[in-house]
Parts: sequence; structure tokens; C-alpha cells
Amino acid sequence: MRKLFTALTLALCISFAAPQAQAQFSLFPYIGYNIDAEGFLIGIGGEFVAPFEISNLDLTIAPSVEYVFTEDFEDPFGNADVSTSIIQINGDVIARFNPQGSFVPYAGAGLAIVIFSVEQDISGFDASDTDIGINILGGAAFPGVLGFGDPFVQGRITLAGDTAIALIGGVRIPLGN
Repeated sequence: MRKLFTALTLALCISFAAPQAQAQFSLFPYIGYNIDAEGFLIGIGGEFVAPFEISNLDLTIAPSVEYVFTEDFEDPFGNADVSTSIIQINGDVIARFNPQGSFVPYAGAGLAIVIFSVEQDISGFDASDTDIGINILGGAAFPGVLGFGDPFVQGRITLAGDTAIALIGGVRIPLGN
């Protein structure tokens, strides 16, 4: 776990150390639905555009964190309510194809840390589990549609312990040049 956080910190430092004249930063709040957990999710992330171009391709580093709203249920004996929560931390690298167009498809992959916790209200039972896995994602952005940011839609598969499929939509709000 410590090595993972060190690697993510190093990736963020490298993106900040790049020449700032060309580097861009965006904030992207999003909402979605986790199909496997059957819960809505909210999240926020940042996106660091690499300060170099490869042909007609932009590479970005996109860390994010999200919370999945899961449904509470009664324990099998009917004595107490059981609540669960899922928090997912992502560190993805995204490749945007045709970044200057009005329709920008993209694909990416990265690391995922999934923290799952269960709590029972009467007995005080509390348990949590953390899985480390990978994300595979794809989507499309629509620059200029709203006038102030770039709306996007995305599908993501997370392979960490169990497989989770999420459908996400949000808006990228540029904060840099």
C-alpha cells in the first residue's frame, strides 16, 4: 500500500515539475452508477495534461476519488440494520484521440484502491476490506458544448477483488492555460 501511494505521489510531482507554460489542469466532478454494487456514485478528480504532444494524441494523468451510495439492509436474523460503504481511489492515465475536435474519444487504464466497509448498528460489528486493482476505461468528451467546460461520458471496469462496472458522466472544468 505504501509503495502505491509513493508511486501516485511521484506521478503527481512529475506532472507539476513539467514546464507550466504548456501544462494544463482541470477539475472534474462527476456522477454515475456502479452496476455491480447497485449504487449511485459521486466523485471528483483532477486532470494533468502532459506538456508534450504525440501526433494527434494528448496524455493525461487523472487521479480521482469517489463514494458509492449502497443500500442498507437488515441482518439475516432481523436484529439490526447493516450499512455498507464503498470508497474508490483511482489513478488513471488517459489517452485522448483528436483532442482539438468537438468530439474527443479517449481510452485509459490505471490503478484503483477500493475500500469496502460494513457496519452493524446494534452489536457494533465493524469490518473493512481494501483491494488494489486496475481500471480499464473509455469514453468521449464534448468540448465547447456547454461553453464553460467539457462534458464527458465514460464507462469503466474495475478489476479489484470483484469486478465492478461503472457508467459515469460529468464535466471537466479547465483551471490552467
